[in-house]
Amino acid sequence: MPENISKIMQEHQMLLWCQFMSAEGRTDRISMGIDLRNLGSMLFGENATDKRTRAMFRDLVSEGAIVENEKTWSLGPGFADALSTRRPARRAVTAGDISGWAGNPRKRRISLKAELGEDPVLRAGLCEMINLQREGRLEKIDGLDEGRIASADDWNRFVDTGVLTRDLVFILRDCLSGYVSAELIGDLLPGQLPATADLLNKGIAAGFSIDDPTMMLGGVNRSHDRKTGEDLYPVLPGWQLTFYTCREEDNYDFQPLDLEIEYPDVVHIEIDTGGDLCLFSGRSTPEAITKALYQSQEEIELPYHFNADKGSFEHAVQTYEKTGVMSVYLGDFFPKPVTDTQSGALLLLAYGEVVSPEEARELEAEDDADYRDGYFIRDDTRYRFSDMSGIEQLNIASFDHLSKIISKGNDVGLEVAKGIIEEEAQSSFAHLYRAEGLPEKMHLYIPYGRGTEEFEAACTGAGIKGALSGGQMGMVLSPEPIDFKDALVQTVSITPAQPAAEESPSP
Repeated sequence: MPENISKIMQEHQMLLWCQFMSAEGRTDRISMGIDLRNLGSMLFGENATDKRTRAMFRDLVSEGAIVENEKTWSLGPGFADALSTRRPARRAVTAGDISGWAGNPRKRRISLKAELGEDPVLRAGLCEMINLQREGRLEKIDGLDEGRIASADDWNRFVDTGVLTRDLVFILRDCLSGYVSAELIGDLLPGQLPATADLLNKGIAAGFSIDDPTMMLGGVNRSHDRKTGEDLYPVLPGWQLTFYTCREEDNYDFQPLDLEIEYPDVVHIEIDTGGDLCLFSGRSTPEAITKALYQSQEEIELPYHFNADKGSFEHAVQTYEKTGVMSVYLGDFFPKPVTDTQSGALLLLAYGEVVSPEEARELEAEDDADYRDGYFIRDDTRYRFSDMSGIEQLNIASFDHLSKIISKGNDVGLEVAKGIIEEEAQSSFAHLYRAEGLPEKMHLYIPYGRGTEEFEAACTGAGIKGALSGGQMGMVLSPEPIDFKDALVQTVSITPAQPAAEESPSP
């Protein structure tokens, strides 16, 4: 290979490696002493020398692609420009590259350590993919919300910017390995290697176009679906990232992920408040409350994909149906109640402190990071802010219903149970909020599972936050139905359990 083409390709791989090691947040600074030790052989193969490696490294430093600080280095301000101007030459696989494949099928694999491109087959695939991106011949995945599948976000970003991630290289490696397994059956003789190399080159150029793309599945890489909690199987037929499911209802046959299925931004449930509603934490409340809550739910099995949006939503429905207490798991999210005195709506907002309008203007003028992130919320006479602590693991129940559950769970009288609730609601660091004087029926709006970002966007679009500046929405309880405009709303009808908890004879 001509030296100038080789240099371009090698520098590009160097930049990719920088990106793998720094841009993904695995570590901000890398020790030169450790990582340059093997860098030469990775980039230059048999022609590697320490001098040559460091010379190339210095070139990248001079361009601002890498910033060197004593014995460490990190990505520099010129990294993106350096990446965008480099384009590796397309490289064909030769018979010599795969000479080790002859005789033993188990040797026909691509090393797990091949993300830098030292494996000739992966290097050919990587160069092809990068060139296709530079030529504008790759397509983004439409129909997926950002944040739902991390590798889909990575792919869309790569199509737009050329920035690769380790996951995408691993997906490519698995796809190549699957293609090799699907197309090459039985032992290879040395005389068959040229034809095999030609088959690989045609496959890479065509994007692994085989009749059944699922033949390339089964590698070690999986992509997690945050909505459903499933492990998806990624593959690149025709150089288009595609995801497959493997479900019991499909007899565990691979099926393309259905991108037409839409998940709601908002869940709407009409609930009976009893005129007196409690919002409380599943943790941090007094033992009498947490113990009673646990006992009421101990026979309820968590959905298999509880940590995903679908499973979390199913758990909220299940707990309300079976116990009359709705447990809404919002993830790492600790909102506080805010009452809209004009509309009568009760909002749950995640925020840190309430500041005066004057303080808010000062923070905004200073471009304060916490203010930008919504930690501070501007005071407004329209809204009544509670002094309680943030609610961790939100639970919703009427005052009367929660009193019965506490009475039964602790073998105490109903009045004692009511006193436990009242005492916690009035404590200095309360983790229970009691909303009294409510209409008997109200409209509850919550995120679908842990989709608080989508819920926040829907609430903002509907104008629910009004003039409120700061905080992130986690729930809305409204006396009237709310028009969420273009957001997708799912209305769910649930009949909550009404256990006839007898009052204990205990004092």
